Amino acid sequence: QSSTWEHPDRAHEEFIDIDVSLDLKVPADVKLYSFFLIGDQNAGKSTFLQAFTCQSDTSFSELCSLLPCISGTFRNTRFLDKDVASARDELPFLDTDIAQATLTLTLDDFAFFVEENGLDFSLVLGLPKDVRYVVLQFVEFGGDHLDRLMDPARCASEYVRDIVGRSHRMLSACKKAVYFVNGAIMFGPDRDSRAAALASLVLRMQFLAATLPADAAVMLQISRPPGDFG
Repeated sequence: QSSTWEHPDRAHEEFIDIDVSLDLKVPADVKLYSFFLIGDQNAGKSTFLQAFTCQSDTSFSELCSLLPCISGTFRNTRFLDKDVASARDELPFLDTDIAQATLTLTLDDFAFFVEENGLDFSLVLGLPKDVRYVVLQFVEFGGDHLDRLMDPARCASEYVRDIVGRSHRMLSACKKAVYFVNGAIMFGPDRDSRAAALASLVLRMQFLAATLPADAAVMLQISRPPGDFG
């Protein structure tokens, strides 16, 4: 699945050609900031990434006013060993293994965003003088993909094992990540489901502690509180 968005009044004047791939290459006048998203199945990670190109959403204009980008891209992928029916378990997205979103901002718009949100202004002042644009890249590893990273024996094909190996190398170099916890299950009404979700979270945190660099940080984000299935 994929989608793109370009600002109708600005993209044709301030166009930047980005090679959208996980090994993202950017021109010399572009500063790239990358962020990792991992977490539970159906915790809203792909929904978050796709929001930056979802023009049909009633909140899209408000989002663009908060984060004034000139273009955005989204794509997600499911790697199947054999069972095509398992590609999707909850609409509208594929059951994501890996997803990516990119947002392109002018340097002036990025400076405005940093100042308005009280962020460290060295993010702007510390940039090289020739930088004109900032690209924010978000990379998602889905819950099933994380399970494969924890247990590569789940991979039934050499193709998927190779992808998992490359993902493991990316994760081992990650310094900061956000982990999405599916609150609808973790704090839901079913006691057994809550216990299973907590046990799974502990195992995943142990895996991340053993895989990420020693100085890495993981922020927990509770999404989809009980009763919210939208």
